[in-house]
Amino acid sequence: PVVHSRHGKPTRRYAYTAPSGQVNFYHDRYEKKGGERKQFAPLTLWRKDGGYEWRFKAPPEPRPLYGLLGLVAFPDAKVWFVEGEKAVEALQKLLPKQPVLCWQGGSQAVAKSDYSPLKGRDCVVFPDNDLPGKKAGNDLAGRLKAAGAGSVCLVDVDKLALVPNWQGENETRTATLINGEPLGVGDDAADLV
Repeated sequence: PVVHSRHGKPTRRYAYTAPSGQVNFYHDRYEKKGGERKQFAPLTLWRKDGGYEWRFKAPPEPRPLYGLLGLVAFPDAKVWFVEGEKAVEALQKLLPKQPVLCWQGGSQAVAKSDYSPLKGRDCVVFPDNDLPGKKAGNDLAGRLKAAGAGSVCLVDVDKLALVPNWQGENETRTATLINGEPLGVGDDAADLV
């Protein structure tokens, strides 16, 4: 289906694929209408009466991750995690030779995904800049460690407010960091880009 009965036509349809490239399911994004918040709806294929039908229904758990093709394309690179497909695509612009992944369902759904493909991989978690995002980042770090990730680092988003500057003059001039504009509450990798 190209239109959701309540949300209308999605502004973006994200394909969650297996490492082979086969589509596992889609996740549709709907931008704000009037006073509503942005909306999302997973779209999955189900068996029915000897055939198949598409349903706006979450896939069974554990759910595959978004961006698994990057693990195949960059087998030795660090794997970056963000919250949401929009943030994946934004951070991928800054890190074109590293896989960037996310889980489906937002900050409340970290436990619903399959992290086994990250066994032995070094991972970096870039959380959203709010309490649910930071909690999700910590939960994700724990799940990656439990799945056998090689290492797990958590980005301190508060430090992103630091900007490069110079201190001193001529021969004594050195590079330093000074306070800059912090990420806003709720900002993510897409806002940084």
